[in-house]
Amino acid sequence: MIKRLSILLFSLIYAAIVLTTFAADRLAAMGQIETAIKLDPVNAELYFRKYELLNLSSREAEGDEAISKSPGLKPRASSPNPASDIQKQCLQLIKHAIDLRPLWPEYHLYYASTLEQMTPGTNFITRQVILGELKKAADLKPYSPSARKIYEKHLNSYE
Repeated sequence: MIKRLSILLFSLIYAAIVLTTFAADRLAAMGQIETAIKLDPVNAELYFRKYELLNLSSREAEGDEAISKSPGLKPRASSPNPASDIQKQCLQLIKHAIDLRPLWPEYHLYYASTLEQMTPGTNFITRQVILGELKKAADLKPYSPSARKIYEKHLNSYE
């Protein structure tokens, strides 16, 4: 009796996990990324999708900053520096994706890229963090010559 109940309980839990994962993926495909993340908070891919969307918004906000410097044109965003706010959110999202899936090299590359974009005049500590993330990406994907080249390029430019 206990064996049957435990198998039934396991089956129900497994079915619920599969259902929420499927529903979260469908919601993300429909553009409801926030709801998808709430439904499946341990899916690093959902955080990465939101990162990509915010990154696109950041580029648009940077375009709005250029417009705001033009006479007679106004930006859409009301924040003094919307691109910076969006980049901070992007950095948090990609960091969360790394926390969920630390062996995914692309996340480390994007984290380093976002950090470098946020701080154009990088200090020593920030450069070390960027180099560390690029090295992790290159080490996690040793068969990728492009990851190694990116790391070596940054290593040479920071010296």
